[in-house]
Amino acid sequence: MSGIGGHVRRNAHGDGFLCYIANTGTGTITLDPYSDESICGQSTYQLTPKKGVLLIEDGSGWTLIGNAPIDSIKSIGDVNGAMAPANGNVLTWNGSQ
Repeated sequence: MSGIGGHVRRNAHGDGFLCYIANTGTGTITLDPYSDESICGQSTYQLTPKKGVLLIEDGSGWTLIGNAPIDSIKSIGDVNGAMAPANGNVLTWNGSQ
């Protein structure tokens, strides 16, 4: 993605890489994948205020899961009980950073 202080390129991480992005601000964030990459086949994605999405690298771009209110996301974990960031806050943006 660009616009958050750099790029996340899908080929830099490998298939299955996860990235959670939460919009904690009041403005809409445009998620803009690097170069010719896409999010669910689209060139950009609009993340509205107080919503969060989980992006998964799928080998040809990014797959988006959910567009949930961030206050409804309590934690992210896996079925094996591995440690995960508290409250689902992996990467947040409040519009002023």
